[in-house]
Amino acid sequence: MIARLRKFLSDLGDMFWVLPGLMVVGATLTAVNSVHLNRIGVVPQWLIASPWLDKGGATGTRTLPGAVASSTIGVAGTVFSIAIAALSLAAGEMGPRLRRDFTSDRGNQVTLEPSSAPSPSR
Repeated sequence: MIARLRKFLSDLGDMFWVLPGLMVVGATLTAVNSVHLNRIGVVPQWLIASPWLDKGGATGTRTLPGAVASSTIGVAGTVFSIAIAALSLAAGEMGPRLRRDFTSDRGNQVTLEPSSAPSPSR
């Protein structure tokens, strides 16, 4: 039973979208908790009045996340498509095992994660 559990956890770690999915869930929970802490008044006034925070008003607050999200999605889509094109060409030359090695690599999972993130403008 322990061997099967270890095999399942190993296979789960090799799946491509598990780590990026967990990162998206963690970022969403952090955002929701930050908004909740701000609404109940836990955030100190000196932090709210800080010159480091944006005072652009409602229009700036709506526009900035949309611009950041659209540029991030554009860059991530370009990187993802180039990576998949290179991977398909390499897999044709070297064999199908290359795809499994590519998708189980932690660096690739973390690098390609922003393409699955939800838009912050919602």
